[in-house]
Amino acid sequence: MRAATIAPVSVHRLMIVDDSNVIRRRIERAHDLPFVEFVGAARNGREAIDLHARTHPTIVTMDLTMPEMDGNECVAELVKRDPDIRILVHPECSFEVVQ
Repeated sequence: MRAATIAPVSVHRLMIVDDSNVIRRRIERAHDLPFVEFVGAARNGREAIDLHARTHPTIVTMDLTMPEMDGNECVAELVKRDPDIRILVHPECSFEVVQ
C-alpha cells in the first residue's frame, strides 16, 4: 500500500502599499489568514518597487492616490516585472474605518 502524499502548502506573501499609516496598519492587522505571510509595507509606488525586488510578494494591496509614484504607475511596473502577481487595488477614500 502506498503512503498518501500531502501536497505542499502554498504560502502567499503580502505587501501593503498605501501612503496612510493608519490604513497600512489596519490591513496588516486584518490579514490574519492562514497561509499569508506579511512581507512589508510601502508608503508610495517607488518604495513598493524597491520592496518588491527584495521580498517578492505574491499578493499586494494597492492604494491609487499616493505621492511620488501613484498606484496606477506602480501596478503597471509590478505586473511588468512579475506577470503572476495578484494586486488588490483600493482607493483609500472608499475604505470605511470601523473601530
